[in-house]
Amino acid sequence: MLASISHRLAHRYRWVLLVTLLLTLLLQWLGLCLWAKTEQQHVLDTNRQYMSQLASTVQEQTARLLQAMESRLRLAEFLIARNPGTDPLSDPVFMQLLDELPSVAGGHAPLWLISRSGQMQSSGGARVDVARQRFFTAQQDQSRRALFLGVTDSGALFGKQGIPVSWPIRVGGSD
Repeated sequence: MLASISHRLAHRYRWVLLVTLLLTLLLQWLGLCLWAKTEQQHVLDTNRQYMSQLASTVQEQTARLLQAMESRLRLAEFLIARNPGTDPLSDPVFMQLLDELPSVAGGHAPLWLISRSGQMQSSGGARVDVARQRFFTAQQDQSRRALFLGVTDSGALFGKQGIPVSWPIRVGGSD
């Protein structure tokens, strides 16, 4: 008789057990979804903060690099003006400056001289016509006196990928 009552109760409340089980699973699933969403937001916030700090650091380092390059380029202009009519590549002080500039930029900034006609010459003596390049034409404006950041070069012009930076040297003397 006790077994019969127990069997009837179990049969009668089977649907209650099933609904309770389904509600428990639903609550666990909802809890897991809420936890995943909270974790996702935390990861996004952390990454956003990290990227902001990284962008700030890159901006500061880039500004310092450009200032160092500009001061070296002003020194190059001074050295060229000091010896008008002389090929700067024959001046040992200028050549030392030419050799030191890449180290200012962590080895990433070779210095090229470009004549008024657009002929680019490296310290190794190679010549390339850059008269149509934006970094050259931008410096033809006599009212402009600043560093110019060009469009990223794929490597065809300079031998490796980079961003050309130009500075007009306006002194007397030959190209």
